[in-house]
Amino acid sequence: MNQLECALRTALDVHEGQLDKGGSPYILHPIRVMMQMETEPERVVALLHDSVEDGDEFDLAQVEAKFGGRIASAVEAITKRENEPYQTYLGRVKSDAIATKVKLADIKDNSDIMRLGRALDDKDRVRLEKYRLARMFLEA
Repeated sequence: MNQLECALRTALDVHEGQLDKGGSPYILHPIRVMMQMETEPERVVALLHDSVEDGDEFDLAQVEAKFGGRIASAVEAITKRENEPYQTYLGRVKSDAIATKVKLADIKDNSDIMRLGRALDDKDRVRLEKYRLARMFLEA
């Protein structure tokens, strides 16, 4: 099995049973992010980008063991740590080219209001503004 197939299987296992804010299977989000990538390492990181954060039994040591140091480094950069200030997190993302590209695609997908299937509320507007500012920071 190649790395992309292994990453897809890993993401499917980690996100099994999870739903997004619109009620769709969560796994569709990392797949959509992956589809915006060009290289295999970018696609692997895109599939895994929420796996450490959202997976109770999946950690960076497993990423490194399965996918190697470069993939693990990008996944570590894109994984928000508990109680970490958002700006600190974005600074770490920006320090890694693959993580930056994946995060920009992640923000684009998360900003697609059509996925919600409902009218925006104040919480949605705050989140969209946070994503807009993050995109500006990462693109600068």
